[in-house]
Amino acid sequence: MLRLRHETTRRITCALIAAIPLILQAHAHDGDHGPIHGSATEESQARLIYLERLASERPDDVGIVSRIAQARLGLARRAGTHDVYQSAEIAFRKWCDLSPDRAASHVGLGYAQLGQHEFQDALESARQAARISPQDSSAWALLGDVHFALGHVVEAEFAYRRLDQMGITMQSLARMALVHQELGRHAEARVAFEEAIQAAELLEESPVDIAWCHTLLGDLDLEEGRLDAAHGQFVRAGKLDPGGHQAVMGLARVEIERGNLALAHQLLKGLAEHHPGPRTWIALGDVLDRMNASDEAQACFEKAAVPIRAEVAAGELGHLRDLAEAELRLGHLDAAWAAARRDLTEVRQDSGAYEVLERVQRAREAG
Repeated sequence: MLRLRHETTRRITCALIAAIPLILQAHAHDGDHGPIHGSATEESQARLIYLERLASERPDDVGIVSRIAQARLGLARRAGTHDVYQSAEIAFRKWCDLSPDRAASHVGLGYAQLGQHEFQDALESARQAARISPQDSSAWALLGDVHFALGHVVEAEFAYRRLDQMGITMQSLARMALVHQELGRHAEARVAFEEAIQAAELLEESPVDIAWCHTLLGDLDLEEGRLDAAHGQFVRAGKLDPGGHQAVMGLARVEIERGNLALAHQLLKGLAEHHPGPRTWIALGDVLDRMNASDEAQACFEKAAVPIRAEVAAGELGHLRDLAEAELRLGHLDAAWAAARRDLTEVRQDSGAYEVLERVQRAREAG
């Protein structure tokens, strides 16, 4: 029976590998704004093209500018790349200029900044939105999200509890679950995640939002070693949001834990073809390294490091942690240490910053 169950999950995973071009948006390399595949994303792009055509005729129409900004942010969240978030930020800045007293414009700007790891700018946008409209739930959601990303868990929990008091929703429940998980309260986190999914289904939230909840619950299952449960959550997320990439990354992590390196390699290789970000290259390199393909692994780590080095040289520090991870794997221990230190002191002080710094320190001591 156990063998049959594992064979079934293996077949499901293989089916998802074959469907990666459909499951993922076909992202091009940075700077390439070619079409992103997937019906939902194609519809969003078509709508954006239509809105931008209207904006060329009425550039200061607040309604058109606001819809363009929101459409770009939606595409950015699915793509996960900085260039699309930058495009959204430009649109939201124009909306802020046209409607400086609208909290929604500052909330959108904050999320565009948060997507680029511009944490302090995002925090200021969140505070501005809360000053304009203290009862706006989206302002408190953003405020909590930025604090959580910065590692300010107490401040994040306060903002999320304020959000929860305004009305129990999928968004408030899922965010509180993240706080519980961060603080090691896994039982409370699991209950909150499950309630968030139930609320989302009851309130008929978008499939993308429900997929997000399944991915978060999958992460918790994986952290607790519940591999079959995690696999199921990531499969559900992939079916609900065929344009997302986190579900595929989650499935790869499950297969790594199961020891199915060849299967994990297939997943990550497909992911790298369609979503070639630093974390994807690092994850692929890690699997290749475990498969004793060290030269290929080093090439992946270098692909992760090169664009971030250029970003840091230009003063963009949001990916310092990824740079530390890549440099560590490349054996550049001094560079890894410098990046990890800067991430902790100049960017954010969450638990991940300390964990990366500690691993780099252990590598330096061992070397």
